[in-house]
Amino acid sequence: MASTTISVCAEMPPPADERVSHNVVVGRRFYRPELDALRFFAFLAVFVHHSMYTFVPVISRSGAYGLSLFFFLSAFLITELLQREKHATGSIAIREFYIRRGLRIWPLYFGFLLFTVWLAWVLPSYRAPVGMLVCFALLIGNSYIGRHGFPNNPASFLWSISVEEQFYLFWPLLNRHCSRRTLALIALATMPVGSVTVLILRHLGASTNIGIWTNSLVEFQFFGFGVLVSLALSGRVPELPMWFRICLLATGAALWLAAAQWTGINNFDRQSALGPVAGYYIVGFGCIAIFLGAYGIAARWLPAWLVYLGKISYGLYVFHELSLEIAERVVHSVQVALGNTSHAIFGVVHFSLGLGLSIGVAWVSYRYFESPFLRLKEKFAVIRSRAV
Repeated sequence: MASTTISVCAEMPPPADERVSHNVVVGRRFYRPELDALRFFAFLAVFVHHSMYTFVPVISRSGAYGLSLFFFLSAFLITELLQREKHATGSIAIREFYIRRGLRIWPLYFGFLLFTVWLAWVLPSYRAPVGMLVCFALLIGNSYIGRHGFPNNPASFLWSISVEEQFYLFWPLLNRHCSRRTLALIALATMPVGSVTVLILRHLGASTNIGIWTNSLVEFQFFGFGVLVSLALSGRVPELPMWFRICLLATGAALWLAAAQWTGINNFDRQSALGPVAGYYIVGFGCIAIFLGAYGIAARWLPAWLVYLGKISYGLYVFHELSLEIAERVVHSVQVALGNTSHAIFGVVHFSLGLGLSIGVAWVSYRYFESPFLRLKEKFAVIRSRAV
């Protein structure tokens, strides 16, 4: 398999502030627009999972693995940036990393959490249990959901933010003090640890769709997959013909569908533990296939609107559940006005209206709320990434 060195864009030469070492371009800039496109795909998969279960169950269940792809992409990108920083400066600025992380994640996360508290006060049908708020504020919200399930609160699906923040609590420190070989061994270790955790939780009676799915040690497997791919590529981008990329993308989708249909991940019906154990590996390899199918794709195949939607994907994820709730209320009102008519067209309207609302609110949030924090975040960047 041929490979090429990384530059800011696929067809551009390295900028002046980058240098070549062992056929890998290392420097103070790294941005791949195709990763933004993949982020939007990951969000869209999650959106399908939350909006279309009654229509195409197996596709909807496989959409949950968009979250797995989010974790994979996050680990790949953070590891890439940390390793570039270490190569360029000889160390990793831990304080700056946590400042950047806080400025990117916390304003919208805590802002939306406070909004849902107000929403529960105005509309009592929405719940904001004190235990949930405390756990989410401490960034251990996944432990609350794993034990108590999902309350009727649009912030409950942000448990995944807790998982990410838990992983990044120690990952920059390990990158600073450990060799690449040691990091690879740690990433590999997430998989047997995750498998044993699945077996133990199933033995204790935990459900595959809540108790296991929201467990940090289980989800860390996808971070492990992302880390391993980053270390294996070592800064290189595969040059692959388009037909092979299409095959990789199709293979990844097929693996996700197989995991949803036969392994019992995130599925109420499956009772065995061995199925989910294997399923997490299948989903992980599916993430690798989808990633390699897209990574390094020529810029001409990436519409600007697709890259932009990936750019605001964090807001899309935060707001999508509330948007779907609003869309459902609108559709229900129309159904009642028409005599409670049941028709597939209402499902399409619910999906389209929810997606449109998610995009609109995420655009407003990114432009007027998140951007000031992101501009401040850039002041603490060591390796420059995507511009605000």
